[in-house]
Amino acid sequence: MAEVRPLMNPKLLEAAIKGDEQVLTEMLGLEEGHGGQVNVMINAVPVIEQHNHLQSATFMGNTVLHVLCSNDHDALASKICNKDTSLLKARNKMLETPLHCAVKGGCTRNVSTLLKFGAEAMVRGRNCHGETALHEAARHHHKGVVDELMIVDPELAYEFDNYGVSALEVALARGNNEMVEKLSDQSIKSRICSSRPDRRNCMENTGDF
Repeated sequence: MAEVRPLMNPKLLEAAIKGDEQVLTEMLGLEEGHGGQVNVMINAVPVIEQHNHLQSATFMGNTVLHVLCSNDHDALASKICNKDTSLLKARNKMLETPLHCAVKGGCTRNVSTLLKFGAEAMVRGRNCHGETALHEAARHHHKGVVDELMIVDPELAYEFDNYGVSALEVALARGNNEMVEKLSDQSIKSRICSSRPDRRNCMENTGDF
């Protein structure tokens, strides 16, 4: 179930959609720095307001991280995660996590950033239709995203949604043979690498079958 959150300030929402770093930095208290130096924002809002803004959501339950991920603002999403990783688990009214939103957008770098900050624990998170992020990746033919998700959890290809459909079956239904092959191959690699202590490296380095 989506959490009840304060309603997002329209200025913050607009900044998140556009990727306006200055406004987001001021309203959320993000670190702004270059070359290892962090600058203090003189016009930043009070800390309590920054916290409230960070925890706010749109009418549909989207946090600022959901919005940034939906609009492929990877660098800003990284700053948000660095400030509050709990937003990785946030759900909107469709029960989508920020990872679902990033996957739908097809930005591999954005997905990689979320996984690096701890979204690996959310790869089996399901939306209101019971779909994982991999269902979305298969539906939208995002090959690079599929690679990222399957390295984390290759068995995702066989996870069913509320209607008994797996991500592999989504790819089959869309006639995307390349995607079907990719999902199947990664699952085979998983079985080969499952007993290895360096499973992730094994998954990345095992050749195509």
